[in-house]
Amino acid sequence: IGVEIARRLEGFKCDIRYFSRHKKNVTYEYMDSILSLASWAEALILILPGSSETYHMVDEKVLNALGQNGYLINVARGRIVDEAALIKAVKEHRIAGAGLDVFEKEPCHPVELSGLPNVMLLPHVGSATRDTREAMGDMVCENVRCFLNGEEVPNLVPELR
Repeated sequence: IGVEIARRLEGFKCDIRYFSRHKKNVTYEYMDSILSLASWAEALILILPGSSETYHMVDEKVLNALGQNGYLINVARGRIVDEAALIKAVKEHRIAGAGLDVFEKEPCHPVELSGLPNVMLLPHVGSATRDTREAMGDMVCENVRCFLNGEEVPNLVPELR
């Protein structure tokens, strides 16, 4: 997903860099930490899995590194961002703003962010296309079919494996 977003941003002549657990076979410059990426970025777009490794990866230090001209965009998982630190950073104008499609305690969003002029909140609709929703429905049906037939469920939540 990250590579596809980067390709789309190329059309806007954006300078693209990235941080990941593993270097990718791409032409974009690799940064060695989320902190160094935030220090460089004007827009920090989060596209990574939610896990114990990524829990609150974006904390006060990262937000401070992003700075007053930087925007945080989270379309990944809410738990990646320390929302208390984000609320404080946005209200104190330590970052320029935030666009959030996911929240730490979904489906609820922090009321402190509602109505702020420098924050855009969406109810986790980043994948809301007809094709995606149909595929999700098909996946659920296949999971139920496998479960009822005593077969291995192909899309089991990792924590339940």
